[in-house]
Amino acid sequence: MKIDRKTAEKNEKIVLELSRKEENSYCCDCGQKGVRWASATIGCFLCINCAGMHRRLGTHISKIKSLTLDSWTDKEIEGMVRGGNRSVNGCYLAGGEERPCPKEPKDMERYIKEKYEMKLFQKRKEARGEQYGSEVSVLGEMGFSDSDRARRALLRTEGNVEEAISILVEDTKEAPLESKLADVFDGGADEEHTEERDVWEEVQTEDQEGPAERRERFEGETLFDDEENPWM
Repeated sequence: MKIDRKTAEKNEKIVLELSRKEENSYCCDCGQKGVRWASATIGCFLCINCAGMHRRLGTHISKIKSLTLDSWTDKEIEGMVRGGNRSVNGCYLAGGEERPCPKEPKDMERYIKEKYEMKLFQKRKEARGEQYGSEVSVLGEMGFSDSDRARRALLRTEGNVEEAISILVEDTKEAPLESKLADVFDGGADEEHTEERDVWEEVQTEDQEGPAERRERFEGETLFDDEENPWM
């Protein structure tokens, strides 16, 4: 849709005035001072970093525009007037979720995805806590002790524990020690792993034996008859 120059200038003036309001002068997601971008579909003002993360959500969720480099339609301006950061956070953080200040960009990107695409924080934390309680306990027993992160992973996978584990491992880049060693040292380990442990233990025993101990052990075995035993 082509916007005439007069309308473009008028709407740019309005959106800049909105961005100077105290509630809109800080990024809606990370809280950084100074906003030059906005989501025309959501109605919030953003810093350049969070705006880039919003772009990756897709325009069907968040259409990002520059306050001064892009032209704004009358409809988009109406949305920004109705919106604003306070209104947006009042909706998407209705559950009382505290705004994080993550140091890692991947953590902030995950938060933005959970906030706008999955809308995880619109319900109160207590209500979310009632979901997937048994699954959270299972993950806790496997070494994923952060129950909030485990529950968010389960919400993203609709309760699928295996897929939640994949998300948690990808986030941490390292699975808990229990899950890494379970296949080898668990009571249900297969025979191949059991035989490997037996061989390893036998080698360790032999390395620690002295000549007398080795002779005593061989004398007790039935590999040779008495007359053939080389240690006799």
